[in-house]
Amino acid sequence: NLISHLLDASKMQSGTLELQPARFDVIELYNDVIKGVQFTNPGYDISFASHQQHIYITADRERLEQVIINLLGNAVKYSPENKTIEVAVTIENGEIVSRISDRGIGISAEDKEKIFNRFFRAGGIAATYSGSGIGLYISEQIINRHNGKIWVESEINNGSSFYFSMPGVSE
Repeated sequence: NLISHLLDASKMQSGTLELQPARFDVIELYNDVIKGVQFTNPGYDISFASHQQHIYITADRERLEQVIINLLGNAVKYSPENKTIEVAVTIENGEIVSRISDRGIGISAEDKEKIFNRFFRAGGIAATYSGSGIGLYISEQIINRHNGKIWVESEINNGSSFYFSMPGVSE
């Protein structure tokens, strides 16, 4: 997994990462990913909400799945005490907007500024939580390459909400 992440990071830096866009149902993708994460983390309560039964988008399904798995994995990893994770997907101004929220350890205001930097690990967590510091960097690069945006809202000891938006929603 680490080798795969390092290869992805290298391809992104050199501009050689190719996307394979296709039309697919984002709701179906989320349901599949959540089932997998829930199966491997049975102690967590992962809820999913969307006002739409289907949302079709043209994007690289495998890369978008990679982003969702990374964000959900981080929500699990950094929420060892409160095992509730909320996922929501909406359409706003013709874009899909995703939110993955936990009630975990949170991120300081200073660290939020750097959280998507390559190899960055928030202060004090390296000794307690394993990780390479490139998952959020890769996620940001994937979303950026889809002409989207990714951001975080968080407070120490009050959890984090990671958002991303992407154009390309279709009927």
